[in-house]
Amino acid sequence: MEQHTTDNSPANLSDGQKRAIIDFVRSHPDGVIATISPDGDPQASVVYFSIDDDLNLSFTTKDKTRKAQNIRQHGRVSVAIHQADSQTVVKLAGTAQEAADQDAVSAIYRQTVSAAERTATDTVPPIARLNAGDYTAFTITPDFIQMLGCGRGDSYRQALEHATDQPEYGNPN
Repeated sequence: MEQHTTDNSPANLSDGQKRAIIDFVRSHPDGVIATISPDGDPQASVVYFSIDDDLNLSFTTKDKTRKAQNIRQHGRVSVAIHQADSQTVVKLAGTAQEAADQDAVSAIYRQTVSAAERTATDTVPPIARLNAGDYTAFTITPDFIQMLGCGRGDSYRQALEHATDQPEYGNPN
């Protein structure tokens, strides 16, 4: 994955933008992480994330998963965290680093369990059921981060009004 060099670096965000991203991720802690295999193939996984006040994301996995192996090989990742009702998404790209010791892995795993407790009817995170070695954890330091609120309306008619330039949808009037 290529490094982003746009104005969407965390250093260029206002305090309000940072707070909005942090609050959104803490309220919607599950998302998709994309990695690159050693052969160059994309691989995506759904994981629970936690976020710190510096916009670093952390997640738990197991050491024999493809995502762990891919990150160890390439380090670059992309993440999307989405909330369907508001059509809001946080997108980021950055470098993932593996936790240095078991205390860090345990702390990140506790955050994973907390996220599962807040968002799922089954509080055991899916990674706990996977037979793929020992737990490990990664922290992603973003060099690109963006929050988009894409919702435009609350009705089918409004959706069609925004699609009038698409001939297959026709003009709703």
